[in-house]
Amino acid sequence: MRNQVLYTAVGRLRSQINQESTQYPIILIGSREFLVGPQEFMIWISLNWRICTWDEIGKHYERYAAQTGYKNPRTWEACVNRLLTRGLLASGSGETLYDALYDLMSSMYIVPTMCSFPLRLYAVGKMMLLGKVPIPAAVRFLRSYHHSASEKQIIQFAKKTSLTVAEVICCIEKRVVSIKDDAALMDAIYTDENDTSENIAMTAKGHQCCKDTLETVANLYLNKQLIFERA
Repeated sequence: MRNQVLYTAVGRLRSQINQESTQYPIILIGSREFLVGPQEFMIWISLNWRICTWDEIGKHYERYAAQTGYKNPRTWEACVNRLLTRGLLASGSGETLYDALYDLMSSMYIVPTMCSFPLRLYAVGKMMLLGKVPIPAAVRFLRSYHHSASEKQIIQFAKKTSLTVAEVICCIEKRVVSIKDDAALMDAIYTDENDTSENIAMTAKGHQCCKDTLETVANLYLNKQLIFERA
């Protein structure tokens, strides 16, 4: 049986201005900065806040390339493999889509996005003045996302300390209410002397809450409430 494979983007986008006053994109993962070319950026942005199969990546890329008239002799497949090598994309595989999703997300660190209403309003106003966004899309972007109780708890965990999806699952399973810092996280999760950061994903997958918590984190990510980062 052929394994299922899923892909997503890693890191967060920031633009910089060079000495010629030209803006260019960089991807931040932790404190590291990665320059990306137009083709790499097109693929990375198409996977940002998306979880896709291999074929879906190609469809997104080809649509963006057609819209912009962009052409590159390097295939999109080769570019994806290059981004995977650089760590700007991540993949997960498994016998089922659930297994692939868990393999993709379990070792990822979650970082809450910070986008206030005034900032969203400014961004949408600017795009509408430039004619780059239709009114219905602007309304959807301005609409606040209302977190469920479980989503609020996960966001609060992520605001307090740096933790992986597997560690989030362990927190939920052990009914941890709050985390003050990294030391408190270690005390709450790594109660078994055999548990380490290397095998915690295997432990977490056996917890009863695993599937529901994984779905909650994925929903937060797809709704642009989180980004994924690596250690």
